[in-house]
Amino acid sequence: MSIKRYILMLLAVIIILWIISRIPIKRVINMENINEEENFLICEFIATTGPDWKVHTVNLGESELVYLEGNLPNNKLNKPAFFFFARNKFLIRAEVIGEVVISAEGDIRKYYDDSSIERMKVDEQNSSTYKILKVFEWDIIAPIERGDVFRFMAPKKYLNIYDFIF
Repeated sequence: MSIKRYILMLLAVIIILWIISRIPIKRVINMENINEEENFLICEFIATTGPDWKVHTVNLGESELVYLEGNLPNNKLNKPAFFFFARNKFLIRAEVIGEVVISAEGDIRKYYDDSSIERMKVDEQNSSTYKILKVFEWDIIAPIERGDVFRFMAPKKYLNIYDFIF
């Protein structure tokens, strides 16, 4: 095959990959469209030695650190780009299913509301308690930050297939 044919095939592959990137998989939510009466929370990934998520009420009032379980954004999306190099906010619907107690010695215990496990005795002043939330659904709040210099042309109004696989 000639060089011209290789260049045309390469160009065709690049165009197909670009077209695939323009197919929306999940659209963003605008803050103006969020109904404050509904049972949604706004959360963002943060790097701490304890819980990895900070949760706010919809009106961005009180906030607290929590553990999330269930249908999590970081189980679906590209971890480095969306969680370590960018500050994206997510709208989640969740309920409290228990709490985590971290003692001063570093012991971590999870207690679920439907469990009959006896709670460990800890020094209340030197321990930390965090809620465990079970996430049922999530959406990403506009604008999307990808934290990846190679994806500067990626759409800001929706997530595409590359956000989930790379």
